[in-house]
Amino acid sequence: MKQPFLTLAIGVMLTRPCVLAAQPGPAAASPAPQFPEAPTLVSPTGVYRTSWLMLEAAGNSTRGFVAWRDGKPVQFWSLSPQLPGGVKPVGNPKLLVDGISGGSIGPQLRADIDLRLVSVWSPMARTGLMRLSLDLRQSPDGLSGTWKLSVNGSPASEGSATGSMTGPTQAEKVQAIGKGQDWPSFYGALSANRGPDYGKPFIDDLSKAQPVWRSEVVSLSGWGTGVDSRYKKRAAFGTLCGGSSTPVLADGLLYLYHYRPSGDTEPDGENISLLESFDHPVEREHLRRFFSKRADLIVTALDAATGRTVWESRWPSKQGNFQTHKWRSNNLTPAVANGVLVVGDYSLGLHAFDAKSGALKWTRGGGGPVQGDNGAIGPVISGNVVVWSTRASTFGLDLTTGTELWKGPGGGARRMIVDGRERVLLTGANLTLVE
Repeated sequence: MKQPFLTLAIGVMLTRPCVLAAQPGPAAASPAPQFPEAPTLVSPTGVYRTSWLMLEAAGNSTRGFVAWRDGKPVQFWSLSPQLPGGVKPVGNPKLLVDGISGGSIGPQLRADIDLRLVSVWSPMARTGLMRLSLDLRQSPDGLSGTWKLSVNGSPASEGSATGSMTGPTQAEKVQAIGKGQDWPSFYGALSANRGPDYGKPFIDDLSKAQPVWRSEVVSLSGWGTGVDSRYKKRAAFGTLCGGSSTPVLADGLLYLYHYRPSGDTEPDGENISLLESFDHPVEREHLRRFFSKRADLIVTALDAATGRTVWESRWPSKQGNFQTHKWRSNNLTPAVANGVLVVGDYSLGLHAFDAKSGALKWTRGGGGPVQGDNGAIGPVISGNVVVWSTRASTFGLDLTTGTELWKGPGGGARRMIVDGRERVLLTGANLTLVE
């Protein structure tokens, strides 16, 4: 299929139409790993509500967030690693949620949260295990009740809790305020490289930021804080890598691609004794997953007003596992347009989903190991065409079906407006402007 192109070499303009030449096919590869033909789609049900609490005792206070689905607690977030009367943080602390349980009877709410305080550096160690128990009552005035904290199995502190609960009605109001404020691809809208005007000043001091929610779903650590083979034990302390996708926003939904090591292999040699040195089940499992060969490809759609999981697609073992502290290439960022979400993965596969339901529409390539420091910014959508550009080659694909329309040299791609018309600029050895 011929398409009109304008190719720009440095200092030279070629105005004649041309067709981008096809690139040589890849060399024969080893047999592909086994994974399901399609991902598993989960769409949680039930009423989702969020609450902010102030935990107070003896003049000390900590602000915390709890999310509830059908009256059961599903997420906890403390804005400080130091809970009143709890373990004192050292080094570079992280307060990890290992488990959460509880429920509701009428206006009464109960949550038991298992917490692990760790230091990911200097020292690299677990510094304490805690359980925070909340007994709350909901009334028209908000939430009130008590809390108790145990440390390493022994009672440590207790106090009062007050707060507020946000329901679906308030969430809809928040979402209406942000309607139309989309960031649908890596570059935002077209080539603007910026988000929409929210009518509020930028915050230049993070201490002035106003936390809104913590997502119900958990994504693993990004590269900068991730584990490395030089210090593998750090995987046990909340730094197992899951990539560093930029989230994108469209029509009130926030989309994120990340991955989770599949746990398909066991450590060997000296790594066996390293694993056996950990007695905490969560720490052992995270360290074991560090040695995985494969990873589950995960795409999540969140309600942008509350952090509620709208749907999650999990594709077991669909891509290779890659764990490092320093990734020196682009990271894959999804793109969404015309009701379709298109996601590239670190094994350079490309997958399209129905943006509202999460149903898989089509998939192309991928499945192999991750090539270190070889990534792509992500797909570009122009009209009904997906432009997918990696170092090796660039493809124009039909957005609805994934059918290949044209092929060209690799590099990168971004949307632009030239003389009032939308184009896609391909970057590489030459610059190519595609209509």
